[in-house]
Amino acid sequence: LKEYQTSVPEIYCKNKDDWKNLAERDDIDLLLICTPWHLHTPMCIYGMEQGKHVASEVPISYKLQECYDLIRTAEETKRHCIMIENCCYNDEELFVLNMIQNGVFGDLTHAEGAYLHDLRAHMLSDDYYKDRWRLKEHQSRNGNFYTTHGLGPISTYLSIGRGDKFSHLVSMSSRERNLSETALREGMDIDPILCGDMNTTLIKTELGKTIMLQFDVHSGSPYSRINKVIGTKAVHQGYPSKVYIDEPSELKFWGHDWLEKEAYDELHSKYKHPMIIKLESIAEKFKQGHGGMDFVMMYRLITCLNLGLPLDLNVYDGVSWSAITPLTEISVAEKSRSVDIPDFTGGKWKIKSGLEIMRELDMSIK
Repeated sequence: LKEYQTSVPEIYCKNKDDWKNLAERDDIDLLLICTPWHLHTPMCIYGMEQGKHVASEVPISYKLQECYDLIRTAEETKRHCIMIENCCYNDEELFVLNMIQNGVFGDLTHAEGAYLHDLRAHMLSDDYYKDRWRLKEHQSRNGNFYTTHGLGPISTYLSIGRGDKFSHLVSMSSRERNLSETALREGMDIDPILCGDMNTTLIKTELGKTIMLQFDVHSGSPYSRINKVIGTKAVHQGYPSKVYIDEPSELKFWGHDWLEKEAYDELHSKYKHPMIIKLESIAEKFKQGHGGMDFVMMYRLITCLNLGLPLDLNVYDGVSWSAITPLTEISVAEKSRSVDIPDFTGGKWKIKSGLEIMRELDMSIK
């Protein structure tokens, strides 16, 4: 912080409720909440009750009642309540979204997303997560605990909440092996792990589109969010990003190939999101996290607040994506039965509207 500002931040850590003194200050407008999961909702609610806008790390809630409490409080206080899902601002996801918005994919039918990230060292560490709070989640629950990195971008692709909504899901977890065997190999005595190594969840939307979500932070494998989208004209698959364009002039038996690098680069150049293009020169001046998407996300958030505009994502987005977690737990516990997904918008999802994240903003605001 010393590199970017002269003022010294005040620390609120005298006791477990000292954060409330920060929320009650009258010289701040926005609270950024980056704490263990179980604190996200109560901190958001208390912050809004103190007249503050709130921006929470993912997930913004992990109990269904919390979803309703967040919506009620945001509506009553008229404060912004956003879940800061940085993957919605990644270059690849915005590139895909821009192609979709410009008709490259035709009519979308299916999408796939995931959080496949080997976190064994993190969760078993003595000090990475204080008191190993994240490991404890895996010892007491079974489902998909980290839905939004994959589901957030997919929701923008499918215009969820802006003409379509999640209808129902089924969820299944594999048996658990990798995390407990790693702990044993490292000579660690830990309580049994309840969460399976791989959770796979299928979601259907009201308009008949399907989504596959996967969650695995136990297994030793390369990072991936999958980021697959299928339409009537094209297919995208991530990690690494590649595109297939269906040529209607020829119905092929064989030879369905991804675009060659030169053709892909040309496509990427044509459909690179305007937001990324506009912010590239500014972003170079600042330390960037997660490949730059954190900066883009925060810049858009602050710019919208400064201009008095609706944010790119709203409270209904945050709770809709986060609510999938407790619903997967219900499905997994009951032999993968189908579980209905609530409508948190009061029917407003039926109104087709443009995506706020596609708006061009006056980026000259300082």
